[in-house]
Amino acid sequence: MAVNYKVEWPMSLQAPADSLEAKQPAVDNGLDVPDPSRYSSADYMKKEWQHLWPRVWLLAGVTPDLPESGDYQVFEIGHEEILLVRQDDASIKAFYNVCPHRGNRISLNDRGSRLWRICHRLLCVCAGAFGEGDLAGHGFLWIVLCADQSCAQSAGG
Repeated sequence: MAVNYKVEWPMSLQAPADSLEAKQPAVDNGLDVPDPSRYSSADYMKKEWQHLWPRVWLLAGVTPDLPESGDYQVFEIGHEEILLVRQDDASIKAFYNVCPHRGNRISLNDRGSRLWRICHRLLCVCAGAFGEGDLAGHGFLWIVLCADQSCAQSAGG
């Protein structure tokens, strides 16, 4: 059974200026093209590093990459290097890849097992954790760089 419906545009493009239809806001359908310079601009990158990347949760890895106690991998973001280390209790913790004693890198490799470094007769074993507990969520390893607890909470933590 065919029905003859009359199809009309829901708003009149010729509506008077004082009518409700003419006062409707423009629809942002997300089709604007971002300025291409944002992908190569040093200023834009600096603003992102100051205001975005330290304050959002970053996907640093996946749990199968760290199967055994002592396994580690390095996650690089901007000028920071983060160590993800499988602990003896099977949790995974994140640390800055720097010795708190002299500022040397703890790991010079991207990944490995049994992480340690001797620095001026001191054994540097990942001091300065980002937080307590396991970073794993559904097999993914998430970190947030900001040290401020309110910042981590606003990032969704």
